[in-house]
Amino acid sequence: MKLYKILMMALAVLGLSACSDDNDTNTAGNVTVCMEQAEISVRESRGIFNIPVKLTGEPNGPVRVTVKVEEVAPSPAMADVHYLVTSQNITISADDKSGYIEIKTVDNTEENEARVFNVTIESAEGATIGTPATTTVTIKDDDSDPYIKLCGTWTFTALDPWEDTEISYTLKMETPPADDDYYGKELYAYGLEGESILYLPFTYKGNEETGEFSLTIDYGQFMTTSILNFGFNGVLVSMGEVDGKLSTSGKLNCEVNSDMTEITFNPNDVLYGGVFTYPDMEYKGLYTGFYSMKLVKVQ
Repeated sequence: MKLYKILMMALAVLGLSACSDDNDTNTAGNVTVCMEQAEISVRESRGIFNIPVKLTGEPNGPVRVTVKVEEVAPSPAMADVHYLVTSQNITISADDKSGYIEIKTVDNTEENEARVFNVTIESAEGATIGTPATTTVTIKDDDSDPYIKLCGTWTFTALDPWEDTEISYTLKMETPPADDDYYGKELYAYGLEGESILYLPFTYKGNEETGEFSLTIDYGQFMTTSILNFGFNGVLVSMGEVDGKLSTSGKLNCEVNSDMTEITFNPNDVLYGGVFTYPDMEYKGLYTGFYSMKLVKVQ
């Protein structure tokens, strides 16, 4: 009985010690917590993104941070309607010195103005709140921007120029990353030949004021995300016929219907995927080809 009591007391002490460690926070001075960015802009279709929070100084323990979210007039973004917050409480370790507030945007099909909300550090245990204490988040509408509306899943149908047989693939149209130089200028429809690394390269030219735009497939563009093994390092490049000869100069024009659910080409235009060595870019032959092309949006 005595041994049992001693063991129980020892376990209790360990339990208290563990609880005490869990509740420990930084005690070092001159430690400040703040938002890493004063402003963040995301697309409505972005989904999950992170708002970074950082520590400065030399903490000797974790810092516990609580944030609040607030609507910003005149076009407020409302929590649980236009976005979701995973948690408004985070713990930043002394080793990491950074943490994140996870947000998920809620996509819809309505055209609206950009919506805005603030994420503000409300309290910090183990640190002083510094500047900036607030990140202003702008959620940009996708549904009024033709460039973004073209993104999504499409069914691509065409005819094989050698066999005249019908071809059908499911393609995923995507933009480059928002910080890429080609964002707003190019779109990539991945899934050509049933392969995620092969794509149709679209060139986009839009007028933000009028909403008018043109969509083409320019010759001479890469059609693959990585180097392919043809017995040599190679890539696929878009090609077409110009004056009866294969060329990497020129383009295919296409038309997009008013509700942006169909993309059609001249039925007689042929798009080829030519094989070129990499990095020398020596032409080796044709890999694939399509004509009578059409894309129909699935979602």
